Amino acid sequence: MVPFTRHYWESVLVSPSPCLLVRYGESMSSFSNPHFMYLFALKSGKKKLAYGESPEDALNILRIRLGEQEMSEILTDQFIKINQRELQQYVGELG
Repeated sequence: MVPFTRHYWESVLVSPSPCLLVRYGESMSSFSNPHFMYLFALKSGKKKLAYGESPEDALNILRIRLGEQEMSEILTDQFIKINQRELQQYVGELG
């Protein structure tokens, strides 16, 4: 177990996380790189919610999160783009 000393917390707070590093010249702002919500159809008739700059980006993010079996259930060519206000309408269809 890591001792949670002052030195430990200072190193955590000062050292940038590799997850937060951005290539030079790129911005993490969602204003310069807008992201959208996509609902992909599943073979079961339900829908899978994904988030990304494009449908392809959203699928790539899902590939990181889901296993091969779960990804094989997604019909990648059947999706709709929605905004956050519309999400509540689709809650019953999520699978």
